[in-house]
Amino acid sequence: MDSTIIDVTELADAQVGEEVVMIGQQGPESITIAEIADQCDTVVQEIPVRFSKRLPRVYVHEPGDVRIKELVEAIQHH
Repeated sequence: MDSTIIDVTELADAQVGEEVVMIGQQGPESITIAEIADQCDTVVQEIPVRFSKRLPRVYVHEPGDVRIKELVEAIQHH
């Protein structure tokens, strides 16, 4: 199956249709693939390959942004 459930019960102002950033930065908050891998007790390379090909992807790259480089390297090493 290729579905994801995100528990937002602690976010009182969460609304249907709002943007969700699974990896990256949104405002002052951020989460890296390494942090997700740590929470899942796995290696960094396993995280991006778990996402189904049907999941739309949006890649945002700014000069000097190493997070995109980390993602590309993780995918290439799988």
